[in-house]
Amino acid sequence: ARGGLPGLREIVEQLEGLPLSFAELERELLPARMADYQPRMLDELGALGEIVWLGRGALGKGDGLVALYRRSQAHLLAATPLPAEAAPSALASALLADLEARGASFYMELCARAGVSGTEVLPALWQLVWAGLVSNDTFQPLRSLGIGSRPPTRRRMRASGPILSQTAGRWSAVSALTTRAGAGAAPVAETERAHARVLTLLERHGVVTREAALAEAVPGGFSALAPVLRAMEEAGQLRRGYFVEGLGGSQYARAGTIERLRAARDDDSLAGNAVVLSAIDPANPYGALLPWSGSGSDDASASPRRVAGARVVLVAGAPVLHLERGGSVRYFPDAAPGALEVAVAALRSEASRRRGRTRSLRVTSINGAPATRSEHTASFERAGLRLEPGALSLPLAD
Repeated sequence: ARGGLPGLREIVEQLEGLPLSFAELERELLPARMADYQPRMLDELGALGEIVWLGRGALGKGDGLVALYRRSQAHLLAATPLPAEAAPSALASALLADLEARGASFYMELCARAGVSGTEVLPALWQLVWAGLVSNDTFQPLRSLGIGSRPPTRRRMRASGPILSQTAGRWSAVSALTTRAGAGAAPVAETERAHARVLTLLERHGVVTREAALAEAVPGGFSALAPVLRAMEEAGQLRRGYFVEGLGGSQYARAGTIERLRAARDDDSLAGNAVVLSAIDPANPYGALLPWSGSGSDDASASPRRVAGARVVLVAGAPVLHLERGGSVRYFPDAAPGALEVAVAALRSEASRRRGRTRSLRVTSINGAPATRSEHTASFERAGLRLEPGALSLPLAD
């Protein structure tokens, strides 16, 4: 993507409507797509009213699933509110009714109208956020969750504190975003929603398949999109065929996408065709659209997972390494000869591009076996890792 705000707009369109860990979104997914990404850019688009976010469920105390939308598309793509894990408290219900009646409000206004202390309002507000009922016009409250979940330091204690950050910006009811703007506006037809979802899947995956609809839990599944896909094919906007091996037979793509797939098929070089991604990145099809290749282990519990914090290295489109926090690595031994060396070089390059934030990679296990006694230990040493007591180590930055 391009740099700056124009590039970020393109990225939001690619990720639109997909529930993602917010911490992982800012730490991995956006920087992987933009070398110059800065959190303030997301805030700028929010302040301009171009993008909005919806909570799609909490992930512990320090993070949560968030879906980004262009404001102009939210009424078409935003799903209905999530069923709450517990019935909204009386205070949460009162806050929601207040926001629906009065519109966007600052936190102190909500506290004053509710007639209770801020320490009571904040948990009720986040209950509404993660149920998909309330949002904010800034991203700072989401960032502050991660700050608040870490042990306090003197620097953070001297700052305004995570509680104040969680109350930044204006809060609003999501119902105002998910209805068509304008007085007397007609309700959104299901065909219109289906068309918007097809365009989103094309932007994100390039090829629309039954597996993509299933992985993204499209309401009504692939059958709900089929009439729109057929109509677009008849209009010459899409082509139907069998473009990606391993996926179902009903595949739809634009002509330009098909040409790019053919070019990738004909390019069998490894060098320059490696990429390091978050395991949950939609650009990584494995574990969602495609099965993982053999990982060299019979332990099903040790199979690769699409979880926040895990990374995958793809070389020429095939998985070579899956790395989880703590040093557990899955190596795919059916990768092409030389792919491991290319994958390790990609990890070094990525660390350099990210200004060496991670200084070394420590591998404690490979495919469930101790890293120093694995059948693949010698291969990893040839790829550049050093044997150390109890682990293999790869310096990533000086």
